[in-house]
Amino acid sequence: MPGINADVACHRLNLDPQTRPIRHKMRTIATKLEEPTREEVKKLLEAGFISEIQYLGWISNMDCYPLPRIDALVDSTVGFSIMSFLDAFSGYHQIRMHPPDVNDVSFITREGCFSYKMMPFGLKNAAATYQRMMDRVFHGQRGRNLEVYVDDLMIKSKGVDSHLCDLKETFATMRKFKMRLNPLKCVFGASRGKFLGHLLTPAGVEPNPDKVKTILELESPRNAKEVQRLTGKLAGLSRFLSRSGEKCSSFFKVLRGNQKFEWTAECEEAFRMLKRQLSQALLLQSPKEGEDLALYLGVGTEAVSSVLVREEGMKQLSIYYVSRILKKAELRYPILEKLAYALIISARKLRPYFQAHSIRVVTDHPLRKIFEGVEHSGRLAKWSIELSEFDISFVPRLSIKAQVVADFLADYIVEVGAEEPRPQGAWKMMVDGASGKHSLGGVVLISPQGVTIEQAVALHFPVTNNQAEYEAVIAGLRLAKELGTQDVEAFTDSLVVASQIRGEFEAREPTPVKYLSKIRVIIRGFRTFSIQHVPREESVVADRLAKFGPRGGGGEEP
Repeated sequence: MPGINADVACHRLNLDPQTRPIRHKMRTIATKLEEPTREEVKKLLEAGFISEIQYLGWISNMDCYPLPRIDALVDSTVGFSIMSFLDAFSGYHQIRMHPPDVNDVSFITREGCFSYKMMPFGLKNAAATYQRMMDRVFHGQRGRNLEVYVDDLMIKSKGVDSHLCDLKETFATMRKFKMRLNPLKCVFGASRGKFLGHLLTPAGVEPNPDKVKTILELESPRNAKEVQRLTGKLAGLSRFLSRSGEKCSSFFKVLRGNQKFEWTAECEEAFRMLKRQLSQALLLQSPKEGEDLALYLGVGTEAVSSVLVREEGMKQLSIYYVSRILKKAELRYPILEKLAYALIISARKLRPYFQAHSIRVVTDHPLRKIFEGVEHSGRLAKWSIELSEFDISFVPRLSIKAQVVADFLADYIVEVGAEEPRPQGAWKMMVDGASGKHSLGGVVLISPQGVTIEQAVALHFPVTNNQAEYEAVIAGLRLAKELGTQDVEAFTDSLVVASQIRGEFEAREPTPVKYLSKIRVIIRGFRTFSIQHVPREESVVADRLAKFGPRGGGGEEP
């Protein structure tokens, strides 16, 4: 495509030459979106709209070529009954060094100085170079009947006959490019096998038994270095461990600051608990295309966690466990915000699953109202925007269908979906209304835990100040009702409205009478309700919403 003459139109990036650009990580996408993405990139390349780059000058010699997501490769095996696992023979050494760079990869021994003519292990960009080469060699097979991660290959098929054809196709490609395999490390025609730290079986995905055995045979750490090695080993198995952040939090406490190392009783108990969990069968499932998935959230004293599950009849089968230790500021979040944080952490970690499936968040807490249809600000607004791209719904938990979910929810300070009483204490509701060319109402609800929810109400009909105040009261009561609130303490800066609702002043005009009738019907649905008159300066946020916040829903003319 010739393109428009640069003299007519040419887009410039107005960058400060003194500012260093930011290198973004590769965006993770669902497996089913990889082929459309590949086709779109191919189309843009052929049209000349984009070009491939390898080395960016502003990040020295770093090659940004992305490695595949291991969990995505593992999940891609669902539905395949027979597999072969191939390992390249000294894979890196099969790639030649660029001639001008040969002398730059030299080493010295007592026998003399030497330089590599073939790519050695340990170079900064070696993995990226190898992955790029493998992606190009097997570009026609990746995702269809073969998966590759650097020098590890897996051929997958749905039957013996097709597997023989897939092996033949793979070997023909290898001969074409003169690639060699290590026969001692290859496994052919297996129904189960080790791949990228996982054990793939017909029943699901298990952790590599060698990695599990290593941890089970460990003794209690005696210094900080051994604790770091332990946490590193556990990180590789975190997908299989329920509430791993909560269980490992004591390990990180002994690593903080320059304090003297002390392996506490709490650390020892957590270590034994993790060993007990690892000694049990740890089996995860991979989701099937198009099925809905359920997400359970949990909040502990020092961490938030979640488990993603799929349903098969009356069974619930776990797919992925996520856990995150809370930082100092996050520890002070109200309970509902911690639950919201658990959801946003899960969405980030499990982005490919959230992209490819509808997610049902199973909870008895009013998370839906925090994210949907409520005017809010700060981090809740950012999280709501971030989650808006996914198909997420919120449903109440009626029963625990599987022991895996029961184990996940057990021993939590706050259990999402647990059949427990609502938090004690009344919700505070501050309201304000303003009449004018654009009549508005403002509502601020504050939960007993301190979660603040704001809503602005646009009134599309002429009202007086008191009528706008009534509209704000009705909107606030309806919102409180939707949130499942039982006790409400309302505050308004209108003495007339507060007194009429309490029955101290008589309403004689038809419009206030209609408002009062509607309010009393709604109030009957609460356990307790009170309303007080307060000075305007004590209801600043509601007053601001009533003046400047026309983004909420409209009121109803009585």
